[in-house]
Amino acid sequence: MNKKIKQGIAVMLCMVLLISASIPNIAQASGMYQGSLLVLGDSIATGYGLSDYNADNEPKATDSWATLLAEHYGAKQYNYADDGATTSDLLNEIHQSRNQIAIAGADAICISVGGNNFLNLLNKYVDDITSISGISGEAQELLEDISVDLDDIFTALKEKNPDGFVFVQTLFHPFQNWTADAECVGYDGTVGEWMETYIDAYNDILREKTQNYGFLCIDVAQKFEDEGTQAWVDGEAYDSLDAILEDIDDIEPHPTKAGHQAIYETYVQTANEKLAEA
Repeated sequence: MNKKIKQGIAVMLCMVLLISASIPNIAQASGMYQGSLLVLGDSIATGYGLSDYNADNEPKATDSWATLLAEHYGAKQYNYADDGATTSDLLNEIHQSRNQIAIAGADAICISVGGNNFLNLLNKYVDDITSISGISGEAQELLEDISVDLDDIFTALKEKNPDGFVFVQTLFHPFQNWTADAECVGYDGTVGEWMETYIDAYNDILREKTQNYGFLCIDVAQKFEDEGTQAWVDGEAYDSLDAILEDIDDIEPHPTKAGHQAIYETYVQTANEKLAEA
């Protein structure tokens, strides 16, 4: 392969973040966002739960995967992720005028989203345990709504930044050790296994759409599954649904410092593998 072409591939996949002056780009016109790594999504992206986390700081946490990634590639991190954000929240943020320059000028965009869609659905049933059997049908509808949101998100990013590189991470399953019986939600197994069916379905949708839009999928879910999710999440085990619903506001689905390290390593590993294939 031509050496110059290989160098160009390295720039893309390793986010060395240089853009040709011939490409129209708001960042180049303003000089504000050259060499930038824009982070969008939820609390997995903000670094919530880490010891030095501060939503008002930039970076928001020094040990977050986003901060580690920006430091690794010598990029400036702009973290616009919001704790608790769902796919619809992210779509709304993308269309906010205050974010237009950052999105249009970012050299690379990293996205983590999806987990809060399912947590919000579970929260809905906290005050009415007798109606929990309806959650499976709503979860299926939720997947359909998420699919539409992802199309709208990815289309908007393509329109606002056709030259940027977009990386989208899959959703790891933080509740594999929830062994409570899931019969109340119409599933023959544990609550953890029931949730896994929907997380897996979400990730299948995400992987397909990421490929269709020409983005790079960072398969965090597979990484955690292969190497043991519970080593990277401080998730408590639950053997009853009542206990889950009682503790719902205090449940910890976020990765630990080691978990963020694993996510960061997945980004770098994926980029290196794609570079080797070129």
